[in-house]
Amino acid sequence: MRIFYVFMAFLFTTKICDAVTVIQKQSDLLTRMGAASETLQCEHDEATHFTMFWYRQDSGGGLQLIAFSTGQDTVNLEPPFNESKYTMKRPEILKASLQIKNMEARDSAVYFCASNPNIKVTAPTVKVLPPSPQEDCAERRKRKKISKLTLVCVATGFYPDHVSVYWKVNGGIASADEFSTDEEALRDENKKFYSITSRLRIKTKMWFNPENSFTCITNFYDGTGETPYEDTIKGAKEYFLRASQTAKVSYGLFIAKSFLYGLFVCIVVWRLRRPSEKRYD
Repeated sequence: MRIFYVFMAFLFTTKICDAVTVIQKQSDLLTRMGAASETLQCEHDEATHFTMFWYRQDSGGGLQLIAFSTGQDTVNLEPPFNESKYTMKRPEILKASLQIKNMEARDSAVYFCASNPNIKVTAPTVKVLPPSPQEDCAERRKRKKISKLTLVCVATGFYPDHVSVYWKVNGGIASADEFSTDEEALRDENKKFYSITSRLRIKTKMWFNPENSFTCITNFYDGTGETPYEDTIKGAKEYFLRASQTAKVSYGLFIAKSFLYGLFVCIVVWRLRRPSEKRYD
């Protein structure tokens, strides 16, 4: 039978809390394809760390959360992982295990265990910010036919860090090459909550149209399911109102100047004609 290699390691031991020690029962695991199951064990020594996580990382890929537990005998699996393949158990606050069933070659990966202080699940606050005045002015100076501006979406104050971000323009989903999002959420200074930023590039003419709408959606996984949180910003309506008002004022000034100029010409002509009229008298 073919043999494949499954390696288990532990991540975030000192990154989450320097005083916590995470103990691994085995540093690596070698098993045969077709085995009924294998179980990975994890322990830590901090009773206030109620939350524990299991991650996996494929070769060259990013971390994927398999399951997490917020307390003893409380377990949540993260989609697309399911119970037919993975079982996480939390018999004690300080211990957790991950069982992988029906071993296959694709199960070969690096597996990580992590612990974290118990922090209340908190949804993100989402805000879309307009282009900066500096960027706007710079694009105007370029006078390019295809100049672009940047809208910024900021999602803040959420925990845990299980979010995904995408954009909609006038109700349609923006393509992946139109926006960029931070590779991972960042922890605040107090190490309690996370924030993430996404940037959408749009054509300048789209921004200066009050009929256009731009929506940032942050999908947040709270342990039971994903919930979207969003914010929408309209095109620069104020700009058009200001431009319209400026045009009206300019037109009014033009009319007033024309009237005053015409009055001035009439007075000059009248004064030039008066001496000749007196001589004839």
